[in-house]
Amino acid sequence: MPKFMLHEPKRKGSKDVPQVSSVEKLEERKASLPLAQLVGSEERFFELVERGDTASVETFLNEHRSMNVNCINYKGLSALHIALKRQHESMVRMLIQRPDVEVRDAALHAVATGNIDFTTVVLDLIK
Repeated sequence: MPKFMLHEPKRKGSKDVPQVSSVEKLEERKASLPLAQLVGSEERFFELVERGDTASVETFLNEHRSMNVNCINYKGLSALHIALKRQHESMVRMLIQRPDVEVRDAALHAVATGNIDFTTVVLDLIK
């Protein structure tokens, strides 16, 4: 046994190593952040964004000027993240051009799509 090892490693499937299922491991974990709770207008906003209905989102935002467009859903995603993930280019353009939208990690979400042309458009928009 090498000098830096403090104990002999157990082999997978060994009787000495307790077998724990993935589900049990997940149940043991606790959420580090509370899940976001959307209010009525935010739910509607996310529905419109998910559908990719840019015109309806613009109308909705004009009617709900005090709404936080950077709100996040229970998955920790903003409307911009969802538009990026679904590659709704017109929605992404409209959201990024709003002065109240935080772009933060938008480039990372664009890269995650694997679509180089789309990512290039997003990078040009956030310059």
